[in-house]
Amino acid sequence: MQFMLEWGVYSGLAIQAMSKEALPDDLELCCGDGFMTYHFHSLVSNSVTAMDFDEYAIQRAKKNCGSKNIEYIVGDIRSEIPNRKFENIVWDAAIEHFKETEITSLMATIKSRLVLGGILSGYTIKENHEEHMHLHQHEYEFHSKKDLARFLKPHLQECSNS
Repeated sequence: MQFMLEWGVYSGLAIQAMSKEALPDDLELCCGDGFMTYHFHSLVSNSVTAMDFDEYAIQRAKKNCGSKNIEYIVGDIRSEIPNRKFENIVWDAAIEHFKETEITSLMATIKSRLVLGGILSGYTIKENHEEHMHLHQHEYEFHSKKDLARFLKPHLQECSNS
């Protein structure tokens, strides 16, 4: 993946933006095997709650990418996002795995879990204009920045089109 390290760097910078007097508490959605969680997010966070629906990925994360400030949990983000507030929520390279209606619902949930002034950071890909998705697991690939913004703007105060 050509952007793999950028995921961790950019989300890490967003987490650092929340670091004022104390390190922030963060939530990482769809964390996979925990590589980014451990190598990037945990280094600039008080705590990271990292979740994924794939039990095997979470087992690997706990085994290979564990840290005292990381809690890995198995859960479906459509219904099991922890009911508490976070300074930063990371949703890297996973929004495209959900249907449009699910993204809309998830954005409402994400907003309810962010502290006032909190940051949602993430990365996604743009559709490839071919007849098939980049990956067969993708439910929706965004047509443009404007297309992505239509999901974000109703829920977030500031939404850049960059």
